[in-house]
Amino acid sequence: MHPKSKSVLDFLLNEYLLNILGFGILILSIICNYSVYDEYKLANVFNSDSLGIPCLFKDIFYNGGHIKDWYLAAAPALFPDMTLYYVLFLIFKLNFLSLSFVYGLIQTLTIVVLSCYIFRKSFSANLKKYSWLVPVFYSILFLESYYFTNDQFFPSLMLVYCYHTGTLVNTLITVSVLISKIKPVYKFIFIFLFTILATYSDILFIVMFIGPTILTNLFLYKSKGLRYILVYTLTVIFGVCIAMKLYTHINQSGLFNFSSPNKMYAFENIGQSMKTFYAQASCYISLLGFRSFQMVFAYLSPVISGIMFLVYRKKFSESVKFFLLFYTIFSIIVYAAPVLNGSYTGWDTIRYNVAPVFFAMTFLAILVGYFMKKRESNRIFSFGLSYLILIVFFSLITFKLSPKGFVNYFSYYPQKVKEIDSVCVKKNFKRGISNYWIAKWITVFSKNNVQVLSVYPSCAINEVGSNIKWYLTGEFEFVIVDKLDPIEIKKNFIILDTINTPNFSILKVRKFYFAKNEYVPKTKF
Repeated sequence: MHPKSKSVLDFLLNEYLLNILGFGILILSIICNYSVYDEYKLANVFNSDSLGIPCLFKDIFYNGGHIKDWYLAAAPALFPDMTLYYVLFLIFKLNFLSLSFVYGLIQTLTIVVLSCYIFRKSFSANLKKYSWLVPVFYSILFLESYYFTNDQFFPSLMLVYCYHTGTLVNTLITVSVLISKIKPVYKFIFIFLFTILATYSDILFIVMFIGPTILTNLFLYKSKGLRYILVYTLTVIFGVCIAMKLYTHINQSGLFNFSSPNKMYAFENIGQSMKTFYAQASCYISLLGFRSFQMVFAYLSPVISGIMFLVYRKKFSESVKFFLLFYTIFSIIVYAAPVLNGSYTGWDTIRYNVAPVFFAMTFLAILVGYFMKKRESNRIFSFGLSYLILIVFFSLITFKLSPKGFVNYFSYYPQKVKEIDSVCVKKNFKRGISNYWIAKWITVFSKNNVQVLSVYPSCAINEVGSNIKWYLTGEFEFVIVDKLDPIEIKKNFIILDTINTPNFSILKVRKFYFAKNEYVPKTKF
């Protein structure tokens, strides 16, 4: 080969350049994901669950609310969710659409950077240079939002806060420290302290990190040594115990009010959970596309990883064996935990065990990288395959990218909220009630400061994700009927007028209020 041609190939195959291009593909895929949102998809992503933190921060930092009056989700999500949101809140203030985009970008990039680090630390120099494939393959997650099923809820799990993706971040941080070259004493101190923080933030950390690493060490007891295993196990278990004690003490002190976990240890519900999980997995796999490919690979890859460990364990280095074992055990435990706990109650419950589906893209990069390494002596082939992968992904993304759609995302104003705002302006309504799934959504997106609070179908207060004093202060003038029990409405309110819009039936009622320690509405006479 001519020296100049060789220099050009060396430059184009430089791993730093390929990593820059790989991350460029990933960032572009995220931007494209936001650019193709429509009314329905954004309403699914920005639902009452995901709007909890924006409401909390606005209330505390702008409206003079107090955290002790809030009824928070069962998982505090202190780190990284709340911490990162607070930092971005200082920058973006109440512009939560911009904040949400930047949050999703940072969270995704953090997961992918940590995945690359684990890849590079676990495998040899000849293979780790293919870590540029990791960000490229992670972009598969977002391709489904603009091809085939156009599902945007599934990729949104990577982007939003308080959907347990932060626990995957904490898991990858701790694994990165565990496999690093840091001195064991400092490593264990960090893991002990971080275990307290991560477990307090989300008990799912026990499922994602504590359990898998203890079992991985036990399988590698010959190389790790019983002393190492004992010290490590006691370190993380002690950290978990402190976190759980701290959580219980804070909850009982009244400083924070955490909701009870959904279906905790509901073993009688295992059969139904298995049916729900199977139905969702079967549906996702049967609808061919990028999502179905990702799901099939994510379910098969732990088996492949386990077989690789069993067959080649005598040839692999300790770091490779640790990765393969951890990946296998981590995937199996996280998939199984909500099912065996009886808490896989609906398709949205995939947020509890979607982490291995995301992390599976790291294992895919390892397999493809191994295939490319075997043929790297042919420089032309390496160049052709590397840039073919990059060009295919770049083309798939840019073909669907809508610059106008991306700009429109930042001024999102739901049509349904416009309807409510229009009625409230005409009727001079300021405060009302409705079901959990639309109440907070209307409040956040209203441009006329309309406040809609969440109630159960019985019209009793549903305080989860809300400040209880919102209910106890002031009067209410209207009821949005959606998903509320008509019998309970007639029983609790005096209806003065009915206003119908294309999407809602809104009742003007005699003014009512909620009394302290009484969860049912009372009409004002």
